Amino acid sequence: MFLKNTDYEILSPSGFKSFDGLQVIKKLVVKIVFTDGSKFRCTTDHYLRSRQQDFFKASTVKVGQHIDDKVVVSISLDGIEAVFDPVNVADGHAYMSDGFISHNTSISGLILDEVAFIPPNIAEDFFTSVYPTISSGTDTKIFMLSTPKGYNHFYKFWTEAEEGRSGFVPFSVDWWDVPGRDDAWRIKTISALGSEEAFEQEYNCTFHGSSGTLINGKTLKALAYKEPKATLFNSKLSIFEEPVKDHSYVMTVDGSEGIGLDYATFSIFDVTTLPYTQVAAYRDNTVSPTFMPDIIVKTASSYNNAFLLIELNSTGKEIANICWFEYGYENVAWVGTSERNGQVLFGGTREQQQPGVKTSKMTKRIGCASLKDLLENQKLILNDFHSISELSTFIHKGNSGYAADEQKNDDMVATLWLFAWLTTQGYFRDMHDVNVMREIHNERRKQLDNEILSFFSTSYDLPEKEVVVDSKGIVWTPA
Repeated sequence: MFLKNTDYEILSPSGFKSFDGLQVIKKLVVKIVFTDGSKFRCTTDHYLRSRQQDFFKASTVKVGQHIDDKVVVSISLDGIEAVFDPVNVADGHAYMSDGFISHNTSISGLILDEVAFIPPNIAEDFFTSVYPTISSGTDTKIFMLSTPKGYNHFYKFWTEAEEGRSGFVPFSVDWWDVPGRDDAWRIKTISALGSEEAFEQEYNCTFHGSSGTLINGKTLKALAYKEPKATLFNSKLSIFEEPVKDHSYVMTVDGSEGIGLDYATFSIFDVTTLPYTQVAAYRDNTVSPTFMPDIIVKTASSYNNAFLLIELNSTGKEIANICWFEYGYENVAWVGTSERNGQVLFGGTREQQQPGVKTSKMTKRIGCASLKDLLENQKLILNDFHSISELSTFIHKGNSGYAADEQKNDDMVATLWLFAWLTTQGYFRDMHDVNVMREIHNERRKQLDNEILSFFSTSYDLPEKEVVVDSKGIVWTPA
């Protein structure tokens, strides 16, 4: 909460000064006691001035340290309470507080708390509408505070800030920055929370996905999104790699109603060589199913007439028919409607087929298993942020298989498992002369062989072979 000030001034080291108002927020408070018996209470992120005239945070105070001309004798936590912080004190941002020189908050803009817990669709719309207004000022700022919650929008903000790809500056407060917290406190807190993973997220500011994800945690942490080289169609299409002459591409499509709920998505993959690479990604929940084919055909055509696989559930059938019959895009996958041993068949007559694939539990199960193999064996490179973010909350849900966690999306993931399913089909292997699953299986066998041979050759001394010389002087050695 912000209380605007128009009538009052505040005492500073150089006299009374104007200030914009008071920022009111609940924070953790510490009590500092000095050798002369005096006491000072402030928040852990409150700035105080040392004897050397520089400012430092209260959370870093140590016994024996000087604050102005006083020496600290003890520091202790003193609860959580609402505090009032002056904003934009004139001429240096310094003011007097209980006889000490403090440094005020210097902001004009927004302070957002628990940003990681804002639902993704609300967060995207909010930042899209608000950020241009905030960034137009010369001294306006946005402060975003949160503990992590998966690989979502806050993770993206944080990563870009760490890599210097945005105007934000990353700053973390770890559990050991709070006076009185030691390893014994850490062990006790882990026990109370029930797991080390929960402690890492809540107190160690570590990003984790949901539990029970399709892709293991180690692989998820290793996935790194890229900033697109270009964006098209109102920034809904991200281009990570431009088309390369003579390269082969596959586009997988998952449609939607276009009414602001589920997203219409597609991914384009370079399948020329292993590992396969996601080179473009599209995501929009407002595009009409009748307009979506225009975007699909134009993009697929640009990528050397990419092989097009459209999921027919929901609006997919309408999209596929427009791509084939109205736009005449010939490189559309026609997939048989009957299943045999879990395989949806290519080939047969047109009467037995349809442009696209009608997915089932079996199709999705095969696709998810293949996607897991591709990613965990480094046979597929993902570049799109939303694809990686959705994978971090794509979890097992009993008999229904894998799906998005509560209040999450999995529309980009659908394009991934569709592609992974396609790579298991004989039609795809014949077209690209690559059997990925066989290659992964052979690599695993080699690893097992090497591990076993290495273990037994170093762990046991093999008996020396007995040499026999017969009556004719011929030397015989047992095989």
